[in-house]
Amino acid sequence: MGQQASKHNEAFAFTGNNVLITIPMQPDETKVHDPVLEHPGAYDLTFSGLAKDLAYIDQTYYARDEQIPQEEQRIEGLTEITVDQRAMPSVSMNLTGRALVRLGPRIGTLYSLTQLNLSHNQIQTLPKEIGNLVNLRVLNLSYNRLISVPDTMHRLKRLRAINLSHNQLESIPSSMGMLSDLLVLIVNNNAIRHLPSQLGQLPRLATLHIAHNSLLESIPAEIADMPSLKKLVAHACNFPDSLPKHLPHDPPSLVETCARLLVKQRKKGIPKKLSSYLAMAKTCTACKGPYFDTHVRHHRIVHRVDTTIAIDYRLCSLHWTTENDRLLYIFSSRQMMPNGAVDTYAAEMRSNPLEEELDVPDDDSYYYCRLVPSNHESLESERIPAQKGAGPSTMHLFATRFL
Repeated sequence: MGQQASKHNEAFAFTGNNVLITIPMQPDETKVHDPVLEHPGAYDLTFSGLAKDLAYIDQTYYARDEQIPQEEQRIEGLTEITVDQRAMPSVSMNLTGRALVRLGPRIGTLYSLTQLNLSHNQIQTLPKEIGNLVNLRVLNLSYNRLISVPDTMHRLKRLRAINLSHNQLESIPSSMGMLSDLLVLIVNNNAIRHLPSQLGQLPRLATLHIAHNSLLESIPAEIADMPSLKKLVAHACNFPDSLPKHLPHDPPSLVETCARLLVKQRKKGIPKKLSSYLAMAKTCTACKGPYFDTHVRHHRIVHRVDTTIAIDYRLCSLHWTTENDRLLYIFSSRQMMPNGAVDTYAAEMRSNPLEEELDVPDDDSYYYCRLVPSNHESLESERIPAQKGAGPSTMHLFATRFL
């Protein structure tokens, strides 16, 4: 039999000490013994200071779920743990300290899971199928060896708390900004260099732990300004005590000027050559409008009792120069794009480019004489509206030509 699972089971987790964790492929009507319930002291999660947030979510927002019945048996030196999902609408699984080194794609079939604890193992990567656990509300992956997490995590729409602390993460996928129910995010003690500004789109995030990320030099203003954020733990990072001002910047090119207008107008049916450029659109911290290659960076230092935090602003233009100007800008009447609109448009350009190419003239002087505006308004006035059967607009022609 060796190291193989039984023919009726398929493993979803693999360990470094001859343990397989499997899911039965066929129903088993025999009585199931649950070592977790029979010996709760051996499996209870010991909560450290940071992990108390997970306990708070667990106790406050929903009742304690039943544990998955498990059957453990020895087969020629191989420990096999069989997971039984029968008649369990809401279940949790505790696999802490099992010396797991890998999760297989079968983990994605545990659709009923609401809590999953995989802490204190040796997992380096997660399968993309983990995004299939659509009912998951608490996920603990602390004290592993993770270097990245899959983008499919954004499918966990019911996730309320996730603990990724004490790993080797260098970044967090921007798609995690789509977890609309997330309340607690713990990523302390990693190697994170940058936090995605999309985390600022989490409408309910109340607790964020980013401490002991020694390579993290600032946090995006979108995160610092979140109205829902109540607790930010950010000590022992690489935040400077002060930053020099560096306001000089290059103005946007004509290509970028055209592209910014296309994003603001949310144009559809963009040619493939141009859509690849529009897919790189980023969001201005202040006005939520688009920018591409050219932007202005501002920093603000916030001093707290126990730490200093550097806040990073990335602006499409020089919206302000001093702190007083920033406050005046915030409370002034101004036009803003909806939050997340640029990211949504960029995603559409990545997924639905127009395949056909446009037949455009080869004469460069045509574009220069028609599209060299002195400001945005003149560019808009020079644009030729596209008519049915009349070919693309001048703006389309220009951008297609020079991209």
